[in-house]
Amino acid sequence: LRPRLLVGARDLKLNTNMASPAGEHFIGCGGIIRDEHGNVLVCWAIRIAGCFNVDVGELIAIREGLRLPFS
Repeated sequence: LRPRLLVGARDLKLNTNMASPAGEHFIGCGGIIRDEHGNVLVCWAIRIAGCFNVDVGELIAIREGLRLPFS
């Protein structure tokens, strides 16, 4: 299943978040991309192995959100 972004959409908004369960060796990242009218174009959630601090985890979530439309 590949997400499709609307052709001609002027403004897209990416919201991301991450969670790092205490004592675990993974983080959960997720996000949503909306168009200028607030319609959901794509949403996602992934699990990434490794130990990361909060700042790095948030950057990973943003990176994955930006990569999604091009995958």
